Amino acid sequence: MVKRLLLLILITFGIQLTGISQIDSTYQDIEEVFVSSKRKKTIAFEDPKYYIVDFTVSETRTILLMKNFGTYFIYELDEDMNFRHKLRLKVNANSLFYDCFGNTHVVTRDSVYFILNDSFGLFLTEVHPRVRFMSAMKQCAGRTSEKIIFEMRTVTEEYQTFYTVDIDSGYRNTIYQINDSTIAKSLRDASRLKQTDDLQIGDAQRNKEANVSMKRADKTQNRRGFFFRKIKPQKYNPLFVVDDTLYIFNHAEGRIDQMDDKGNLIDSREIDYQFKKGWKNIVYSDKGRKKFYAVWMRNGAQNLIGLALTEDEQDFGVKITKHAYPEKVVVRNGFVYYAYKPNYDANLNKLYRQKL
Repeated sequence: MVKRLLLLILITFGIQLTGISQIDSTYQDIEEVFVSSKRKKTIAFEDPKYYIVDFTVSETRTILLMKNFGTYFIYELDEDMNFRHKLRLKVNANSLFYDCFGNTHVVTRDSVYFILNDSFGLFLTEVHPRVRFMSAMKQCAGRTSEKIIFEMRTVTEEYQTFYTVDIDSGYRNTIYQINDSTIAKSLRDASRLKQTDDLQIGDAQRNKEANVSMKRADKTQNRRGFFFRKIKPQKYNPLFVVDDTLYIFNHAEGRIDQMDDKGNLIDSREIDYQFKKGWKNIVYSDKGRKKFYAVWMRNGAQNLIGLALTEDEQDFGVKITKHAYPEKVVVRNGFVYYAYKPNYDANLNKLYRQKL
């Protein structure tokens, strides 16, 4: 299984390095699309004809998936949010997917397409089955210059393991493991409750009331199982890679660990913000500035609290002030970018931004 996942990841990695020189048959010259260049301070981009379905923002470019009456376009903007390229799609797209290599893909109902560009403009290549591709890519936590980092969880989600695979040799090395004690306690409690239910069923059988009691016990056990699986899920413990340094936000054990890709600890800091009321179980990364933000929701507004990575730094905060309940948020290069769709159609064609 690991070999198949690694092969799919390496194929994508290879396309990233070589695909720029290729010309795909899906490239087409399309009619001009008018894009407004008169932008307000809080609007990074807007188009008067097409709605924003999804977007990704990296350090070097922004990709927008646009739609109007069943017609889909891909727009590419440069690092200054100036319009660069466009491509009319021959497929109905659902969303964009930003992978662990920093590449953006178009996702349809059953397929995934790689977005590339060359001197002719944008084109799509490498069609993958959606389920298989997304399953493989979601296990990829990041990459350094020499290694790909994967995340693996046990069936019970008690353990979360990060391991690396060397790009050249394929050598696998486990570098970090998180033991979520809350999950372990939930499983022990569930086991004890099941034993109690089994005893109750045994008593019922002896009392010749097995049918009714067994049905009730099964129903109770199923609800308890749902509680332990859904109400008490594993804590959110993300990994980010910045300049070949790994930042692991270990919320289960209460610390931020900085490591190299060989698993050597560089620095560690204790944290407790994950226990504060209103935390959204989200951490945004601004990799270009080596800053990270935890998110709180208060009265519909997202509050981003910049996290100190060393004892010499202090936490700092900012609030998305213009819109409550933003649809999607990306932090890049000192700005927070987001789409906002509620209330009226005038919001649908705008990509908003706010300086942090």
